[in-house]
Amino acid sequence: MKVSRIITILIGIFSMCWFSTHAVEPGKVQIGIDYHYAVGLGYFQPGYDVKNTGEYFGGGYTTVTGLYNINQKFSAGLGLGIGLYSCGEGTILKAPVFGTFRYRPFKKASLKNFYAVTDLGVGLGEVFWKVKPGFLWNIGIGWQKMFRKHFGLNFQITYNLHEFRGYRTKVYLNYDTEYGYYYDINRVPAGEWHHMLAFGVGLVF
Repeated sequence: MKVSRIITILIGIFSMCWFSTHAVEPGKVQIGIDYHYAVGLGYFQPGYDVKNTGEYFGGGYTTVTGLYNINQKFSAGLGLGIGLYSCGEGTILKAPVFGTFRYRPFKKASLKNFYAVTDLGVGLGEVFWKVKPGFLWNIGIGWQKMFRKHFGLNFQITYNLHEFRGYRTKVYLNYDTEYGYYYDINRVPAGEWHHMLAFGVGLVF
């Protein structure tokens, strides 16, 4: 079979799916699996005069989300994720649990697949093995196209504000009457708040 014929068949199948499923409504309950790639925009540390100096920060994270479609405009649900980020100190992990809320403002057929989304949650775990807990908040826009009642594609662009909670080494200069001056080195809690832009793509069931 010629390549051109294969391409023609694939285009025909896609066209039939597009026109025949254009009005497909999603199921009441849906499961989404998405991969997001995040690019660091900057960061800050409360209590420290530390700002982004061009150091690279970014990475990818995968989420599994359970959604309940309240009506044609509103959806809400819960999600779990796992992310791996690269930064100046190497790689760090984050495993968040979060609530998600989606709002579809448009009624027009050509626009009704667009929605606004926000996620609010927290990273689980302790500060060990570079797994860092911390608050997270995402807000952005998405586009979801259903080809069947329980099969579709999902795309998102979001602004992310994520906390990566950890420790910093702090050195204190002390004085002892017997030994004189000496240094005391302690680890103190210090969280980094990162601004990121994330691009996501996934499947909806």
